[in-house]
Amino acid sequence: MAGKGTGAFLGGLLVGTAIGTAIGVLVAPRSGKDTRRLLKKSADALPEVAEDVSSNLQYQTAKVLESAQTSLDETLNRLQEAIVIGKHTMQEKQQELHRQLQAAEADLQHAYAELENLRSPDEERDDLSLGLPDREAMVEEERRTLSSESPSVQSSSLAS
Repeated sequence: MAGKGTGAFLGGLLVGTAIGTAIGVLVAPRSGKDTRRLLKKSADALPEVAEDVSSNLQYQTAKVLESAQTSLDETLNRLQEAIVIGKHTMQEKQQELHRQLQAAEADLQHAYAELENLRSPDEERDDLSLGLPDREAMVEEERRTLSSESPSVQSSSLAS
């Protein structure tokens, strides 16, 4: 970006010099012949000055475009890396939630089995009379609770 300021400065300096020379020649106390000769010299040099300014401007523009392209490429690469890391992290979290769901289901089944073992064979098998929900309802409720934390866990746990 410093090059852009330098190019603008040099271009302004050249144009300013040409304009200043022309004004100075017109105002200077010289003879008409000398003034005309000096004006012709300045006018002859003007295309060369314009060409220099144009070349400098093209060069500075190319540098700015190259710098912008490099910056864009670097930003795109960082963004792609962040997406890959984000996807990987999401998959790890999804797997962890799935493991937690499976562990919770296993704990629930284990607790239900222990409860069944604690009952005497003579007891009535009506879970509702004891105030206990049936086993399937308990598992489904636990699954809904854990799934509400992450919608992707529900789809992956139902598939297994």
